[in-house]
Amino acid sequence: MPSREAVAADALAHADPACLRESLARIGGEPVELRETHTALVFLTGERAYKLKKPVHFDFVDHRRAADRAAACHRELALNEGLAPGIGIAVRAVVPVQDGYELGDAGDARAVDHVIEMRRFDEAQTMRALLERGALTVEQARAAGAAIAPFHRRAGVVREAIDHRALVHRNLEALVPLAAPHVPPHELLALERCADAFLLGYEDVLSARARSGTIVDGHGDLRAEHVLFEGDRVLVVDRLEFDDLRRVDVADDLAFLLMDLESRGGGNFAEPVLDGYVRAGGAAPPAALLAFFGAYRAQVRAKVDLLRAGQGAGDVPDAGGAARARELLRLARRLGWRARGPLILLVTGPPASGKSTLAAALGRCSGLPVLSSDTARRVAGSPGHADYSLDARARVYEQLAALAGSTRAVIIDATFGEPELQHAFAAGLEASRPLLAIECVASDDVRAGRARRRRAEGGSNSDAGPEVARELGARFVPVGGLPDDAHLAVDTELPLELQVDEVEAWLDTRLARGTGL
Repeated sequence: MPSREAVAADALAHADPACLRESLARIGGEPVELRETHTALVFLTGERAYKLKKPVHFDFVDHRRAADRAAACHRELALNEGLAPGIGIAVRAVVPVQDGYELGDAGDARAVDHVIEMRRFDEAQTMRALLERGALTVEQARAAGAAIAPFHRRAGVVREAIDHRALVHRNLEALVPLAAPHVPPHELLALERCADAFLLGYEDVLSARARSGTIVDGHGDLRAEHVLFEGDRVLVVDRLEFDDLRRVDVADDLAFLLMDLESRGGGNFAEPVLDGYVRAGGAAPPAALLAFFGAYRAQVRAKVDLLRAGQGAGDVPDAGGAARARELLRLARRLGWRARGPLILLVTGPPASGKSTLAAALGRCSGLPVLSSDTARRVAGSPGHADYSLDARARVYEQLAALAGSTRAVIIDATFGEPELQHAFAAGLEASRPLLAIECVASDDVRAGRARRRRAEGGSNSDAGPEVARELGARFVPVGGLPDDAHLAVDTELPLELQVDEVEAWLDTRLARGTGL
């Protein structure tokens, strides 16, 4: 390893981006557009693009030395020929001359830096651009999946198991200080807890996949902007040159693309991508694995956006990058819920116990649908004439079970306070999925006060006033017939965010044990 002083000295020898841009404009005789990532600058001129590595040092890359940047250029050019033939042309030396720079052969000893010369392609035909203007088709999504499957089959199999826990924690170590000003600390800790629980619960599954050859020398940065449609061809550009980040489970590679599509409002294209992948000979990874790797990749992209935001002009951070990072971390949390597997989460308790408030909060952070007995009752009855007879309430619970249908995971907001109602719901279920019950607990006085405020304020779906709340609360019976570890009591007099965190921690404890696999 070079000394810190040697690295610092060598870092002084790099191309000046503004001067290089002017030189390329002069060489090509036309203006040069500039695109920037956290690790590179791309100069677009006429029919060519030139990619310059930045002299940066992050947890996953050290490009401070000119020699390392040159090696990375050669490596990237070679790696991308398989998935994007004809895009990369050559590595060119950036050579100082009197009025700026000229481009020479890669081995020119006068070089202060190197660039990858590429054929410029139509960015409007990338998957991201098509999606953003509403022009992406299901057929194109299938074609993208069909292009990835043979690449995964041809990619060299990596027999060593991947230490996913180390990858997750290394990314979080870099992410946490960057995200701290933008995201509450408990949300970042919750992401870490969910990942650790998943990796414990799925340890045998991941090990078996590694032995079966699902870990390959993949793409490593499979995002919608890197998928290009040129006529009948699908090209995938910008394969990573970092070997350790390119060695991935095929589920990880796929999950990156699916996550990126969802983060841009294209989650409906996930199924066609997977369909094309399977039709082309790939094996569809389990949904929980895709969700876990998608959550991890969302955190990676959040870190990248925050790193890029920190490279804003002068001392002014890129507020847009911070906003994107927040959205990606929210997506990571939702994907974490999907990684916990299929489930029906019953949020139960007497009227005014806080179950609707908790169910709604869980719905917001999980992205799961929330089905409410109060809403179902209002659909079935007439406003202001709610029928609280046992038969009427049983029909509501049968309707809730029917609405749950074959949804992979759903939250049910209902009292479930009598055995007859519990039986009515169970009898109406069409699919067998883990059934978990959260019992919302609050004192009689607190519940009565909530019911009075709810009636006075209006706007609630519940018709249960203080009298109904007291009556149903007196005869409330917790959901029975479930294993002990399928029932959680939550004190709803606690702050709402603590209630949500308690539920997630409970689910993660089950996940770590492999419950529901």
